[in-house]
Amino acid sequence: MLRVTLAAAALLLVAGCAATGSVRSPRPAGDLLSGTALFGEPVTEPAVSLDDVFALDADMRAFVEQRVADAGSMPNKLRRLLEGMQTAGLFSLDYSVAATRTVAETFHDRVGNCLSFTMLFVALARAAGVDARYQMVDVPPSWSAESGFVVLTNHINARVRGRGQPDYVVDFNQEEFKSHYVTHGVSDRYAAALFYNNKGVEALLDEDYRASFVNFRAAIETYPDLAAAWVNLGLLYSKRGRPEQAEAAYQKALDLDDDNQTAMTNLAALYTRAGDAERAELYRQRIRRHQQQNPYYHFFLARAAFEQKHFAEALELVDKALKLKRDEQFYLLQGQAFDRLGESRNAASSFARARQVALKDGRAVY
Repeated sequence: MLRVTLAAAALLLVAGCAATGSVRSPRPAGDLLSGTALFGEPVTEPAVSLDDVFALDADMRAFVEQRVADAGSMPNKLRRLLEGMQTAGLFSLDYSVAATRTVAETFHDRVGNCLSFTMLFVALARAAGVDARYQMVDVPPSWSAESGFVVLTNHINARVRGRGQPDYVVDFNQEEFKSHYVTHGVSDRYAAALFYNNKGVEALLDEDYRASFVNFRAAIETYPDLAAAWVNLGLLYSKRGRPEQAEAAYQKALDLDDDNQTAMTNLAALYTRAGDAERAELYRQRIRRHQQQNPYYHFFLARAAFEQKHFAEALELVDKALKLKRDEQFYLLQGQAFDRLGESRNAASSFARARQVALKDGRAVY
């Protein structure tokens, strides 16, 4: 596979936690998407159109033509396109998390994030006659001591169909992508919904609440099953003092993804503020149950104990993780803890098991 490395970036951060379902029926979606509750009247202005999100202008089409003219085969077209993008500085974009741009804006401004770059590459590749598609990458979870949650980073890149040859992967952030990570293709509409969702978040951070609403609504209308957009819409309602609508949006997100920890965390906070301790505790209990069933929760607690030189405690915690999942990094930490305790034979056994898992999963052996 071909990988193109630029700057490190994470597209989305969403957290997962087990849930058994909603505790109330959500409001009709139309009530949440009109904007009346936020602004006193229906919001009629549209977000940027889908055509404008993905459109190439004359300069971009000329760029493609100059790079791939007479290239012949698909691999040659891809190679020339990538070389041309590198020469033009498109692999040296000014990276910014809060810089979700349309395809044309990314090309001309040389500013964007991994979603912006992936959208740009896919658009240019298709103009060159290359079959490029979007795919999500399931990056292994990590534990955030700061937030107290297991964090799942959803990363996006592009896959080029090889037409009888191996596929190629073009990735903005090699640190977020390894060949053994699980990937799944997503549609153009899904990618567009991510674009609108990101734009909504950026507007929310800038306290431009009308633009935030317009973009969250566009994300939902483009891909109604995107739970993250419903969560963010709920956050907007919450920030604007509309708890009933916020609750309904969070519940809608849980209907779509009953493991969405962000939605449950926000619901717990909402119920706490409303004085509904019973329902707040219901969601906190679900979060705690998930943490106990999540191997990465125990692993990152074990790593924290190891860093504090509590090696025996680290072993106890990593053992809990290993009972739930055999993972290369778990065995490595176990071996390191045994080594620090002077148990060289056990350490060697743990390192050997780490190598076995790496080989089984097709990873590099160390």
